[in-house]
Amino acid sequence: MPALGTSGVVSIGDREVHYCADGQGPVTVFFESGLGRSRNTWAAVQPLVARFARTITYDRAGHGRSDSRDEPCTLEELTADHLAVRAAVVDGPCVVVGHSYGGPIVRGGALTQPSDVTGVVLVDEVSELCDRLVYGNGMMGSGAFYRAQVILARLRLLPNFLTHTHYRSLMSDNPVERSDEVMREIRSEEGSGRGARTALREWQSFTASMRRFRASGPWIPRVPMTTISPTRVPEDKLHLDYIAQSHDETARLARDCRHVFAHTSGHYIQLSEPDTVVNEIRALVDASCDVG
Repeated sequence: MPALGTSGVVSIGDREVHYCADGQGPVTVFFESGLGRSRNTWAAVQPLVARFARTITYDRAGHGRSDSRDEPCTLEELTADHLAVRAAVVDGPCVVVGHSYGGPIVRGGALTQPSDVTGVVLVDEVSELCDRLVYGNGMMGSGAFYRAQVILARLRLLPNFLTHTHYRSLMSDNPVERSDEVMREIRSEEGSGRGARTALREWQSFTASMRRFRASGPWIPRVPMTTISPTRVPEDKLHLDYIAQSHDETARLARDCRHVFAHTSGHYIQLSEPDTVVNEIRALVDASCDVG
């Protein structure tokens, strides 16, 4: 059994998409990972959420244990898979949680199929409301980064790179639950050439996808939401953090949205400061139960 729960698969055409289910309760928390990452990006948060809710983490096509896809990895295709998995495994109210590129996926999904979504948590998402991400140079160097991952995978260096960068907090003095199993899965799955190539394919479709998303938006679900930003700059220089400013714009456009700042300055808030993410998820789960 994988570290994040009991395995299952959802068939989408001739592909199988792998997911993990854990916990129990009337509300399901459905996690969407960021660009180029597997279900294990939620390894520090999911076990804590599973104590009070049912949880679903899954691997997008080409990541983790899911089959690869032949189609381009556009935002539209990724959202269609998100909705297919959600429809197959969620029965009842659902809080969707998206990190980075997972933010547009869960927001688009929540507006496309809103019937079961009772809350949305966005973890340092990339937003179509951020002009520098969509039209400017806000992600300069990302293409080189994803190409470098492919090279590192060929050299068999990517597993060590990942475990000493993105996932280093999982091996801290206070490791998360089942951290040994999680790290083995990260090294074998995300450290593979297949995962690195899929991450690059997602990146190659990113800019065009976000421009289409921007043109058809704004995509703001009509349910309670929280958007979480890291503390990249001092409080008196928040005007310089164009990503956090887009999060603030989301909060202003939404019917009911909190904009919360984490203490960490890093992009992977769910790994470096999991309690902040868990607390926001718990608040929306509790609210969903109260409504029910």
